[in-house]
Amino acid sequence: MNFKTLYLKLYKYILNNKIIIFLLIITFLIELQGINHGLPDVTHPDEPLIITNARKIPSDPNPHFFDWPGNLQIYYTFFLFGLYFLFGFFSKNFHNLNDFKVQYYIDKTPFYLIGRLSTILFSLLIVFLTYNFTKKHFSKKAGIYASIILSSTFIFIKNSRYALPDIPMTFFLLLSFYFIYKIIESSNKFNYIFGGISLGLALSLKYNALVILPFFAVAYIIGNYKKNLKKFMTQSFLDINLYFFILSFLFGFFIGCPFCFLSFNEFLNNGILFQLKHQNLGHIGAEASGISWVYIIFEVFPRTLGIFIFLIFILSLFNFLKSINTKKFLLILIPFLYILLMGMSKVVFDRYVIPIIPFIAIICGVSLYELDLNLDNKLWKKIFFIIFSL
Repeated sequence: MNFKTLYLKLYKYILNNKIIIFLLIITFLIELQGINHGLPDVTHPDEPLIITNARKIPSDPNPHFFDWPGNLQIYYTFFLFGLYFLFGFFSKNFHNLNDFKVQYYIDKTPFYLIGRLSTILFSLLIVFLTYNFTKKHFSKKAGIYASIILSSTFIFIKNSRYALPDIPMTFFLLLSFYFIYKIIESSNKFNYIFGGISLGLALSLKYNALVILPFFAVAYIIGNYKKNLKKFMTQSFLDINLYFFILSFLFGFFIGCPFCFLSFNEFLNNGILFQLKHQNLGHIGAEASGISWVYIIFEVFPRTLGIFIFLIFILSLFNFLKSINTKKFLLILIPFLYILLMGMSKVVFDRYVIPIIPFIAIICGVSLYELDLNLDNKLWKKIFFIIFSL
């Protein structure tokens, strides 16, 4: 492939996807605003857990931190710090490693900006993946609507400016869901391998990524044994794709959090058991008032989505139920199951809803597209979408 052919292909792609590219640029510029908030002081209590542990990796590759567990972010942040050192070294800003270490105590701003910029990158990847997923399985216009809704969600934009694992985990969670749909369509082993790796990486960032694990089982059954469940009960354990998925999932988790295996007792006590106690005993300032499910649906969602997107989501659920199919059913099942699990905990931070924001955006985007098809009157279309844009 010569340069001219590559240029023409790139030009054609940009021309066909100019709206989403424009939206990505706008989203990036919005998220970039205020990225240095608080610095050189750090106002978020959890950010130093990533940045400080990343700086300690050269002296001890075991972060000794398994709360979320967040280890994948610690490792890739350490890698980015390495690139920052090399850039500073070749540009004569750092003469040696000591200069680099001293820089943090003089001004920690560059280190936090690196972590925050990486989160912004993941947020843009989420918007792009949301668009592509919706475009592939529903329509291009639905993908555009879903991306606009996602980029308009307050909690998504706000948390894209922190060096925290919620946004990166959401990317890998959405990526794994992408392969769930592919498993339904095809029994290609690579769908199981990449789906398993994606879920393992998501879990190495935050434990709540496990919410999507049952969906792989559902996709496996639908894709292979939908017409013969008896065959599933007797032959599924012989299917090599099942083992590809399990091994890939464990591999992805090991890559992102190796010391969950190498220091298992520490991981069990300081990670799993700690989180179980934490969620059961509560957290001052982050506890649901009243019944957890009611608090999440009627207080957390309107506050984090914005009242207008929240109302669109509620109406979209009714629209999905009116014309339900396998793909729509799986989409609405994820928020339902996730809220169910959230409601079992006494601890409810607003950012806990971030992993299901892309799915909510997809549901809303598809419903708006279907509404668009049904609104024949151009005046009504204009009025509706002017209100939506406001």
